[in-house]
Amino acid sequence: MFHPNSTYLKSDIYRILNVPVDKQRGAWDTGYREYNDSFYIFANVGVAGRTGHDYDNRFEGSDFIWYGKVKSSLKQPLIKKMLLPNSSVHIFTRTDDRAPFSYNGLGKVKEVVDSTPVQVTWTIVEPQLFHLDEIWQALRYYAVSSLEAKDSFYSLKTKRRYEISDVRKQSIKIKSTTPGSTDTWQLAPNTLTPVVQILNESNGSILKGKLHKEDVLEQTIVWLLPNLDWDDTGDNILVIRRDIQESTRLYPQKNIVEAQNDVKKEITRWLRERRGQSKLRSNLFDLYQEQCCMSGFGIKDALHACHISPHSESGNNNSTNALLLRSDIHDLFDANLIGINPNSFTIELKPSLLHTEYARLNGKKLAARADKKTPDKKALEERWRLFNSNSI
Repeated sequence: MFHPNSTYLKSDIYRILNVPVDKQRGAWDTGYREYNDSFYIFANVGVAGRTGHDYDNRFEGSDFIWYGKVKSSLKQPLIKKMLLPNSSVHIFTRTDDRAPFSYNGLGKVKEVVDSTPVQVTWTIVEPQLFHLDEIWQALRYYAVSSLEAKDSFYSLKTKRRYEISDVRKQSIKIKSTTPGSTDTWQLAPNTLTPVVQILNESNGSILKGKLHKEDVLEQTIVWLLPNLDWDDTGDNILVIRRDIQESTRLYPQKNIVEAQNDVKKEITRWLRERRGQSKLRSNLFDLYQEQCCMSGFGIKDALHACHISPHSESGNNNSTNALLLRSDIHDLFDANLIGINPNSFTIELKPSLLHTEYARLNGKKLAARADKKTPDKKALEERWRLFNSNSI
């Protein structure tokens, strides 16, 4: 998004963040601003600001000593939010009040002084950026996994499903699964340069169609990269993290095709991890009070967002098409060994589970959501049909 030591005018920042004209200036000119769940500090160093205030903002090694507005205090909601451990705070400074701002990086709170104005010591951390070679290696790695698992993905725009058909050193080929279709698409490193730039300039969200103008290729990139996911509406691509998984570095490009023995296990792990990072899982934590809606189990690391109607078929990431389940129960639900009556929302087990530790779930009712909504009835009806057709 922003590159350390590069300079930016406010107009540059508006463009990069896609700030609407009616939301520009105003609070952007007052020293610090919250926008799309991130914070932006604009500070003068060694020179008075245009309001005449001359704060002792200064650098001490990699630390930045910063003062808020004249009447700022730790009681103010904006300051409170800015100081939360997981807040994303971008710091811009300049030594001339007529010059553009230089981007320093992300600020992590090191020390806070409860004064007026509030004083914060930020440790500057350079933001992680996507790099073309890492993106390409990750795409190839997961393309091989998808190819071996014979997995497919769904496009809401075309209402069709697609799959990886071939993976080579310099190309990934995609084809439609529609019978009789001969349509194919191709990803290559030289087509990804603008994609990487857009990812690095994003503020965590990219409007659908902006990452790649070709819908199928955009869908492929989001499908393969565990760093990306669709939001609940399917209108925006979320950058859920900026580091490329360490697992992709275990398989250098020359050996990538050799990593196929455990590929089905690996792609299952990848899909689970992607669920664990998504906005959907976060929403379900709130809706089900951080507990499995079947068992009441509450250790977060073992809880997954489980789609009722598979996302690969429906493209539906709405929270009503998902349940918060413990990992093992998730697997049993996916295997149609555990079913949910769509009328009573009670849990039923296959006979093979009735003499196991899972027997206590039989006849139990799903936990209610905090918003009082119920899971998607049509999706449950289809899963109920599959559950009853499974004779295990």
